[in-house]
Amino acid sequence: ASGMGFTILHPNLFMDNMVRFIDRENGVIRHLLGDFPAGWIAAKDIARVAAAAIRDPGRFRGQTIALATDRRSFPQIVALVKEITGRDYRFEKLEPEAALAAMLEKGADREQAAPLVAYFHKISKGEVPYFTDLADPMAGITGQPATLWPDFIREHAAAF
Repeated sequence: ASGMGFTILHPNLFMDNMVRFIDRENGVIRHLLGDFPAGWIAAKDIARVAAAAIRDPGRFRGQTIALATDRRSFPQIVALVKEITGRDYRFEKLEPEAALAAMLEKGADREQAAPLVAYFHKISKGEVPYFTDLADPMAGITGQPATLWPDFIREHAAAF
């Protein structure tokens, strides 16, 4: 009604958040998504799409741009980390209660953490349909290829 233009960027999961789930001391990566094959995107790719939309608002006005450039499960990602970095991680699936407890232990607010855990639990059961979808508009929008998991792991090897 205001006449303002808009472009909505709709990413699925952020590759950059993976480092938050690493327990380097024990060689474990934990998450409650388990072996669910989710669509992921690197934050830098989201930024590239946002910059393109800001530079040329008319081209993207009124659009919702889905962003999920690589579909992988946590066990697949952990296998890639091991292959690329040589570090021997294993994956442990968290149950919702353990995920919530871990978030609260790190200082999260229960009112924010509990719905987030419930949402990720629904994703892990396949109840949020678009989370397996891939949408890679990178080449058409930015002229650059998307960052895929192997690229991301190589670029952030020190974090793993």
